[in-house]
Amino acid sequence: MWLLDESCHDEVKLLWDLNKHLNIPERLHTVGEGLSKWAMRIRRKKDGKLNSLKSRLNFLYNAPPNDETLEEIIEAKLELNLEIDKTEIYWEQRARSNWLKNNDHNTSFFHSLASNKRRMNKIMRIRCADGPFITEEDKMMKTVVNYFKELFTSSWQRNDDNTYEGVFSRISPFMNEQLLREFKVEDFREAFWEMEPTKAQDVAKFCLQVINREISLHEVNSTKIILIPKVRDTDTISLFRPISLCSVLYKIISKTIANRLKLVLDQCIDHAQGAFVPSRLILDNVLVAYEILHALKKRRRGKKGFFALMLDMNKAYDRVEWGFLEGMMKHMGFASEWISLIKHCISSVSYIVNFNGSSSENFFPQRSLRQGDPLSPYLFLICMEGFSALLNSAAQTGKLRGVKVCRESPIVNHLFFADDSIIFGDANEIGGRVLMEILKRYENASEQKINLDKSQIFFSSNVSDISCSRLVQMLGVRRSLCMERYLGLPTMVGRKKKGAFQHICDRIRMKVQS
Repeated sequence: MWLLDESCHDEVKLLWDLNKHLNIPERLHTVGEGLSKWAMRIRRKKDGKLNSLKSRLNFLYNAPPNDETLEEIIEAKLELNLEIDKTEIYWEQRARSNWLKNNDHNTSFFHSLASNKRRMNKIMRIRCADGPFITEEDKMMKTVVNYFKELFTSSWQRNDDNTYEGVFSRISPFMNEQLLREFKVEDFREAFWEMEPTKAQDVAKFCLQVINREISLHEVNSTKIILIPKVRDTDTISLFRPISLCSVLYKIISKTIANRLKLVLDQCIDHAQGAFVPSRLILDNVLVAYEILHALKKRRRGKKGFFALMLDMNKAYDRVEWGFLEGMMKHMGFASEWISLIKHCISSVSYIVNFNGSSSENFFPQRSLRQGDPLSPYLFLICMEGFSALLNSAAQTGKLRGVKVCRESPIVNHLFFADDSIIFGDANEIGGRVLMEILKRYENASEQKINLDKSQIFFSSNVSDISCSRLVQMLGVRRSLCMERYLGLPTMVGRKKKGAFQHICDRIRMKVQS
């Protein structure tokens, strides 16, 4: 809305130039305060301008018709339409209805959404685990802050090199040379263009100083945590998704580093991982999983039965230990200078919890990757590579055998999409014990926790009920007769196609009806 005002660009330039004596973060803060005051001034003028334009149009409509009057009418209409556009965009932003892309008008739909949004987002009560409900604002804030302090406190103990069994050095000296080549202002252009901010050469120079370690990241790495409910009307802290609001300056720096890291991801991340790696598609793993599960369902003969275990990681990003990540990068062959740069990015963070519009005190984590950090997805893949390496090592020694859908097909023992994972193996006690050992080793090494309550196991049709019960009891997961979803898509589609995809129609219908 601000950008539609002709004075916006000049105001930003004026405020920026007035504060040349300040450093970049302080200048940005000062410009932000100045723009807030400017916005209040133009907001006061807006209503008066709208009324003035409407009165002018009424006067012109009643004036004698001639070319000069017609020209003034057209000019007044254009100005009025621009003011109406500003109002529509304002209400659309208030309502968070970005999917409409400015195509709807300033209807009661926007007003009702904007009015209800703040009321719906306000957290009225909260509790930790099975504790009592808390309704006082200050006590709720303290409870939430203590929850995240405990969640982000490291419990990792340095492990021996056996932890990284199966992790091989895949980063060549040439790759390290490419990663560590000198950063220049041009390297930030791609990050600028992807993030679509208003560009400034001074900002690029500041980011360059930070990335070359001339200035500490602590100054721009303060992060606000916003709680987004995973389910409607929740009051349990664990059912909120903590979204990290990083500063734009940090995101530019992080995006630039991430763009360089992406160049070598394909070489160091196993092909079983389908997330975030360039040239790999989400549908690759979906189709492979679909074929394997279909083959298991149709497998009614033979002595060998198989299982498919879908694992759920508990607070996967929040439990990432920086020491384990550093160890993984060392064993993959990353240069110590590059590891130091990555470690500086993730360890220089400080958190502030934003709760019902109020901000908590500042605190410092000892672990976790932020969900709003452009680097986080790629660093998480490196951590998951430790899990993949353990599974591959067990497969190579014959301890954990995967599934073949036919004679000529490759053996598949696991599929990953970030923290969404499916593991395939022999449906017997030996296969179950091997898998339990791998899960325990990975948990001890990385401090990741498997949520057994949300994990589920599926067996091929030739596995007896007795064997199924033994494995379910051994692994501590629930048995599923049909895995309904993997990455949001149905895993098994039989003759009733309509029923398999009905949830898509239902979701669209709900959006339209609301």
